Amino acid sequence: MKVEILSSKVIKPSIPTPLHLKEHKISFLDQLASPIHVGMVFFFLPPDSKSSTAVSNTNENSSKTCDQLERSLSTTLSRYYPLAGRFFKGGFVVDCNDQGVEFSRAKVSGQIAGIVRGSPEMKLIDTLVPDPFGMARSDPWPVLAVQINMFDCGGIAMGIRILHTLGDVVSVLAFLKDWASGDRAGLKQELVEILSSKVIKPSIPTPLHLKEHKISFLDQLASPIHFGMVFFFLPPDSKSSTAVSSTNENSSKTCDQLERSLSATLSRYYPLAGRFFKGGFVVDCNDQGVEFSRAKVSGQIAGIVRGSPEMKLIDALVPDPFGMARSDPWPVLAVQINMFNCGGIAMGIRILHTLGDGVSVLAFLKDWASGDRAGLKQELVCCPSFELGSLFPARKLVELKPLPPANSPPNRLVTKCFLFDSATISALKSEAGASGSGKVIPLVDLSRLNFFSPAVETMSFPPPPLCSHCKTVGFYPLMRGVPIESDPGPKVKDLSHQQLRFSAPDLGDLIFA
Repeated sequence: MKVEILSSKVIKPSIPTPLHLKEHKISFLDQLASPIHVGMVFFFLPPDSKSSTAVSNTNENSSKTCDQLERSLSTTLSRYYPLAGRFFKGGFVVDCNDQGVEFSRAKVSGQIAGIVRGSPEMKLIDTLVPDPFGMARSDPWPVLAVQINMFDCGGIAMGIRILHTLGDVVSVLAFLKDWASGDRAGLKQELVEILSSKVIKPSIPTPLHLKEHKISFLDQLASPIHFGMVFFFLPPDSKSSTAVSSTNENSSKTCDQLERSLSATLSRYYPLAGRFFKGGFVVDCNDQGVEFSRAKVSGQIAGIVRGSPEMKLIDALVPDPFGMARSDPWPVLAVQINMFNCGGIAMGIRILHTLGDGVSVLAFLKDWASGDRAGLKQELVCCPSFELGSLFPARKLVELKPLPPANSPPNRLVTKCFLFDSATISALKSEAGASGSGKVIPLVDLSRLNFFSPAVETMSFPPPPLCSHCKTVGFYPLMRGVPIESDPGPKVKDLSHQQLRFSAPDLGDLIFA
């Protein structure tokens, strides 16, 4: 059985490691580990080793499998960045300079079953993993190396070597589990291709007296994470090839217009273009800008809106939260415009929850949309207010449970997608119209009604005292840039079923997931 190295290349993290993470200090326990590169081999049998057709198909897919492993490894290394660094012998730090991981492809002339079910010599097993002497001769040492071995039968053996000072068996398995999770989702995530990224700054520089935005005590209570939203915009006529072709041609112009209108909107929502220092009380409104990415999606938008897509595909439509969390200070907002083949558009955003909640985000988007429709020719009179920090100053919080790391990967989460068919929507419209108001209820309000009404009906506490005048602006009044308008808006007297139906008319006809 012969192992032939076909190619070797260096895989670097998909996202560069930030400057403040360029040096990883090892621990006292790491020092006790033997400074050697330990090896592991993982065998993957073909689907049906007895079927010649299956073997032929698997051999054809081996190269594609390696390509996918390369891409998913690059993404995984952006989170496990010390593995792409270099370790100085006898030192105490890993230089996380993104020099990368050597990724080799090898061809094995033989059957994988002969190794898995037999008693192979250790010399043969050693040829399935990267050369430890080559790694040890380097100065500084590489931390990780990978070798993918493709058998004639279609099976694959993945050999790795890792510096024992930086990783034991448990940590290696955690890394491989994360890598495998990203690889399984890779074929669907590949549908989303980032075309370009640029930083959009406010069209008007922020005045000196507004360069520091103080957060409020209520802002401090919000989880310090970047939460995401996706807004879908269907093409005018998805069944018409002419309309689809025309819409595709206009996608780039649409993105250009969104860029310009975003720049104008940021001049009013200037804290969104600033940076937030972790654990601090202020946003540095220095006009560093908002990352604006364009992406191409090879698929139909109707398959997502009307289907049941995996959440990992939805996550690919919004900016990467891990990249935002690794920056220091944190960016507040990021935008990703996804253009579908059919002409549809999905706009994904991530915003720091400390600076904005769902209601304030929708207020910002409404202002942005108004400016975009006006073509920058009409001056908007809607101005946001950021005075909550003076009303409820931030304070040093004590005796609070420590928060989990920002944007830390979840262990086990269950996410459900609820779809409303035409019959259900018609029934909801009939129920909402029974009040006799004569108003046209937007679709988003109907869906909110369906979710929140049962919760309100089951509340056992008495309604709060009557308020003579109150504008519904979300949980936190006058915070996170909620527009102050001349129209006082709807008056809410209590939290009854009837009043809750019409508590969010300002959301408009937005469709989001």
